[in-house]
Amino acid sequence: MANKCKIVNVILNSNNKASGANNQATYYMAWDTILKDNTPYKLHFTYMGGANTITGSKLALVYADFNTSNKLNNSTQNGASTSQMLGFLKPVVFVGSSNSDYLQAEDNTNVPTYLSHRPNNNQFTITINDNASTPALFLDNAATPVANANYVMMLSFREIEEGDD
Repeated sequence: MANKCKIVNVILNSNNKASGANNQATYYMAWDTILKDNTPYKLHFTYMGGANTITGSKLALVYADFNTSNKLNNSTQNGASTSQMLGFLKPVVFVGSSNSDYLQAEDNTNVPTYLSHRPNNNQFTITINDNASTPALFLDNAATPVANANYVMMLSFREIEEGDD
């Protein structure tokens, strides 16, 4: 029997953010109008950024503060801790070119993230941090570093039904 799980795609365009910079952008979404409550989801994302100066010397990590549970299993205090990190962005570096490098996450770049239920925050922030031992907001490698360029990010929420792998 074919699986008929609902998939909802949400497109975030940094040109349409409510506030903030591209490395810490706040958006608004009425999650209850598009996602079911008390339903687990697999969240997958893709990302395409504009031109930056990137040498590949640091990673860009994507975080989302959806105000979901901080434990995978809240029924015990031994539940597995979760993170707001969704994955990383790959730097695409063109050697010898000026300001034509960019960050991306293709369909197969990151594995899906498990959410025990839909996000609770209608106002949420997508943060791009570096991978330093004390993470900071991502800045490129230009002579005067700047945040990641404008981007389009697609969040794909797939309902998980009982028996799904």
